[in-house]
Amino acid sequence: IVWKLSSPTVAGQHAPTLLGNGNILIFDNGVHRLDDSMPFSRVIEVDPASNKIAWKYQDRPAWNFFSPRMGNAQRLPNGNTLVCESSFGRFFEVTAEGEIVWEYVNPFFGRPFFAGEPTTQGNLVFRALRYSADEIGRAKATARA
Repeated sequence: IVWKLSSPTVAGQHAPTLLGNGNILIFDNGVHRLDDSMPFSRVIEVDPASNKIAWKYQDRPAWNFFSPRMGNAQRLPNGNTLVCESSFGRFFEVTAEGEIVWEYVNPFFGRPFFAGEPTTQGNLVFRALRYSADEIGRAKATARA
């Protein structure tokens, strides 16, 4: 083990991403949070040298944003963060100040794929990533080569 971050900082983390500044961006599901009466998710940027949270996105009230399974976050070139609230099929872009500037909810509902789940339908999405036009162009060119 090279580095470890554990409770109470995170409570069910997903999709850690190393950022250019050396910090780590983490989607914290919060499903195993023991220090709060209501579960909530958040996105945190952690400085691995100090184990301190350098930045976080958390809704107000906190329980308005909760994905007990899956989820991810992507730091965008403009400094904003794209967040995927997987369990509810919601993607949104948030500024460094916590303002939501773009939001999309998956309108397609299907049957759950978890064993033992009720037969209700859901719109969950495993992960969301944003690609620039240049990245899409390079991928197309590579596929043709």
